[in-house]
Amino acid sequence: MLSTLLGRKLDERKTRLLNEGRVEGRREGRNEGRAEGRLRERAAWDAWLERMMAAQAKGEPFTEPPPSRRADDANGAA
Repeated sequence: MLSTLLGRKLDERKTRLLNEGRVEGRREGRNEGRAEGRLRERAAWDAWLERMMAAQAKGEPFTEPPPSRRADDANGAA
């Protein structure tokens, strides 16, 4: 009977630790995903700004929407 109780307590502890690890892993994954997203967004803006400045330097019109507009259009927002 004592061994059953101890076994059950160990199983509960193992389950609790696994769940805590999953929560921490999800949190870490979200943080990494946000950081990667910010880097991609920054790169898109830098490339757009470079194209805009090159067009202006040549005296050419630049009608390409900024990255935030393209994202809105892709998501169906106006």
